[in-house]
Amino acid sequence: MAATKKADLAKTSGTGLASLVRDGNWDFPTIFNMPLAKMTREQVAGAWLLVDLMEEITKDRKGELREALLEECAKRGITDEKGSFLMEVQGAKIKREKRQGKLPEEEGLKALLEKYRVDLDDCFDKVEYRVLNASKLESLIDTGKLPASEVDALKKITWALKVDPTDEVKKDLDTIMSRMGKLKPAKGTKALK
Repeated sequence: MAATKKADLAKTSGTGLASLVRDGNWDFPTIFNMPLAKMTREQVAGAWLLVDLMEEITKDRKGELREALLEECAKRGITDEKGSFLMEVQGAKIKREKRQGKLPEEEGLKALLEKYRVDLDDCFDKVEYRVLNASKLESLIDTGKLPASEVDALKKITWALKVDPTDEVKKDLDTIMSRMGKLKPAKGTKALK
């Protein structure tokens, strides 16, 4: 059975995204508007790879743009009563909003208390709580006091998705990116290897 699945994978690898790119039928409206039920598994995998790459590029670019706007707002913005900076650029209201936590950072506060010779108990409460001890749990299972199967049933299961493009698909993704106006990964972005 596993050999058949491998053979099927070998037959189809590279056919979905590669053929769409070569035929010129692949664009963002296709990716985002085509119902999943009408997409082949190759198209779904190819769309995943492309969207994943775009997400990475846009996330990095958004971070760069955020830093530039924060800096620009601090330089040219008008300060409000709360210490935030406001400016308007081409109809967009931009605010570098000051947000201050309700509680101070604990290590800094401990140093301040020490500096002024204030006892920690005057500001901090002692809290007792239980922490799971993995070696004690393992001992209970080993001695038969707890069944391993029931303990395992209590463990949370999550699923990771890893989609690694083949070299052919990496080339196809490069082709798609070049068709989208020479988009390149921003500085610091990990490009496809």
